[in-house]
Amino acid sequence: VDQKFRTIITGSNSKLLSKEIASKLGARTHGITILPLSFKEYAEFNGMVIKDDVEFITKKSELQRQFEAFEKFGGFPEIAKEDNLAKTTALKTYLNLIVSDVVKRYQLNEQNVLLLIKKIRENIGNEFSIKSIRDDLQSIGFTIGERQVYEYFALIEQAFLVESIQQYKKSFSKRHLFRKTYFIDSGFATLYDTTSEDFGIKLENTIFLEII
Repeated sequence: VDQKFRTIITGSNSKLLSKEIASKLGARTHGITILPLSFKEYAEFNGMVIKDDVEFITKKSELQRQFEAFEKFGGFPEIAKEDNLAKTTALKTYLNLIVSDVVKRYQLNEQNVLLLIKKIRENIGNEFSIKSIRDDLQSIGFTIGERQVYEYFALIEQAFLVESIQQYKKSFSKRHLFRKTYFIDSGFATLYDTTSEDFGIKLENTIFLEII
């Protein structure tokens, strides 16, 4: 550091979540959150730069094609130029690594975590409560309490898999009762495609990522 070298330390979520680093290093840290590429960055990454309205019109079909690919497979730069099979394989690997790290770090029930992720996918665009998720899981035979669901949500958010928002209300308890939750990368939603309505669901997830 004294010689002005830049030191980058990486590690696994199975050992330490990012929000725990400051406490371990005595608050001598400055966190920089780097998210997957936005659509503008994704397009530029693939050589698509729109300088004016005329260029937008002439390149509209190519821009549409890139947007469809971005919405389906997300914005991780490592896979932006890969074929569809490689993109899907990489996304599954990323998701498995995140889940595995969090499960190992906190000794969680992996099946419950995976079911929670599927429930989040089903509810993209819909307000829901922790209680409703717990009731859904219990209705199909899983033993999990409301407090556990809260903890699972907090941990997968800290691991940068999902992000939640709440509608503003004066009452703190009411404000935190209901939420909408989205994947941090729209490609993760693709892994759970189930119906013809998936286009609208992934579009809302993409719009959320553009405004956070």
